[in-house]
Amino acid sequence: MKVKPLFSELDRRRRIPINEVAQVTGFTAWTLRQYALDGTIPGARQAGPGKRLSFDRDLLEAWWREFNAPRNGLAK
Repeated sequence: MKVKPLFSELDRRRRIPINEVAQVTGFTAWTLRQYALDGTIPGARQAGPGKRLSFDRDLLEAWWREFNAPRNGLAK
């Protein structure tokens, strides 16, 4: 099963803000922040105090493919 990419290949941004990641993944921003802080989602960065979190696009896409990969042969 091929996993659909989160963002279009035409979108050339290197970093994606947390609110957009929340919208496309279905996770809340709070959950994404917690996953980023505990290392579950790689590539998170906060540009400075009070700044919003953003994610490295390549690392986020790689995590998303792994997160949605079939496990134990159960997925079709």
